Amino acid sequence: MTEEVNTNRKKTGRDMTVGTEWKILLGFAIPIICGNLLQQLYNTVDGIVVGRLVNSNALAAVGTCSMLSRFFLAFSMGFSNGCGVIISQLYGAKKHEELRKAFSTGAIISLALGIALTAFGLLGHSWILSSLMNIRDEEVFAYADQYFVIYCLGLIFMYVYNYIAYSLRAFGDSRATLYFLALTSILNLILDMFMVKLWGIAGAAIATVISQIVCAVVSYFYMVRRYEVLNIRPSQMRVDREMMYQCVNLGIPAVLQQCSASLGNLVMQRLVNSFGSVTMAAFTVGSKVQGYVQAPIMGMQQAVATFTGQNMGAEKLERVKKGLYRAVIMNAVIVLAIGIVINLGAEGVAALFGVEGETLEQSVAYIRFMAPACELVFAVYFTCAGLIHGSGDVKYATFITLSSLVARAVFAYIAVYAFQAEYPILWRSALLANIWSLVFTWGRFYSGKWKKHSKAIVGTQEMEDGSEKKS
Repeated sequence: MTEEVNTNRKKTGRDMTVGTEWKILLGFAIPIICGNLLQQLYNTVDGIVVGRLVNSNALAAVGTCSMLSRFFLAFSMGFSNGCGVIISQLYGAKKHEELRKAFSTGAIISLALGIALTAFGLLGHSWILSSLMNIRDEEVFAYADQYFVIYCLGLIFMYVYNYIAYSLRAFGDSRATLYFLALTSILNLILDMFMVKLWGIAGAAIATVISQIVCAVVSYFYMVRRYEVLNIRPSQMRVDREMMYQCVNLGIPAVLQQCSASLGNLVMQRLVNSFGSVTMAAFTVGSKVQGYVQAPIMGMQQAVATFTGQNMGAEKLERVKKGLYRAVIMNAVIVLAIGIVINLGAEGVAALFGVEGETLEQSVAYIRFMAPACELVFAVYFTCAGLIHGSGDVKYATFITLSSLVARAVFAYIAVYAFQAEYPILWRSALLANIWSLVFTWGRFYSGKWKKHSKAIVGTQEMEDGSEKKS
């Protein structure tokens, strides 16, 4: 009996359509939250090591490149996330043959995207940093150019890992990505300590690339050994026309959502850069600390998205609603607790990056504004956004993200160039964007328009409140 259970588990992953909602969500979210914290640590290590072993200009360059790299990764995360919606709903509907077709089709498209954007980054790095990012300081530009070119060499491996990670989470497997990130974070930390001493900021980039390669390879071998339905040989990979339409239909809006978020960050980073290297370094510190507060928010959002996808595929709509309400409460409590701790220790946390004087002062102001009040609003909004995305209503999710970022950017740029606002406007404008998103997201939820999207993916009948799929 035990052997049979293990075999089934190996084939199917975690079924989130049965069991107590809050326990399933929390159990699924905790590994993702821990993984997000490790990912944040992974990114923070570069900043701390570079800031202490090189200088604050190198720290500013790493911060600018981090914003830029998020834009490149947005294509991978967005498309992988869109495909993950399809996979989770097909898994919930127990349609494994269609699931294999969707996975194979999405993998090929994702690889093609990775190759194209890697080439773009390597060929256009100088124009991107000088014109797009508006880096004026020559020393910061030299550091950023050196770091970004090396980073692009490992971009394709990050694309491979992201697609595998979202596919595993669609199966209800959130622990695996935690193990992968733990391995690569430790590896990155060790490599950083040695390589930055030897090659400066280039060493930090090389350490990141090596870690990305290891993460992609380990995750691939885990996936094909653990899940029979995803064990597809490269020679068997095919593009299915119907699934390609589904992948593109959900993938492109998800890509646009991720890209608009990253583009919004790039637009804000350009405004940050106009204030000079002191504010650039302070914004880098504040953004990295903010990432720790957002780690549980992102984890719970992904848990809600997978939970929603599987249960909509199984036609359990009332269960989706119950899960959302419980997730919002859990997310708010966690963010409030972490935010208070970070707020009280803001000065000590910022000092870890080796900043001092005016840079330290601006960093602390940023951190204390964000944690916990601004991030609490973000937590309530983003948890509901997980439901909207998991339902397949990705076009509306894209509208929310794009419109809120436009509102933030317009407000900030007008405040700076028309009314000579000082640097605090850079983070105060985020509160406006969060409130904007909160209103539109929950309005969509209560309208009920998100309910219809599962039908197009898995061929279910139109669902009504309280409907349950009969066995």
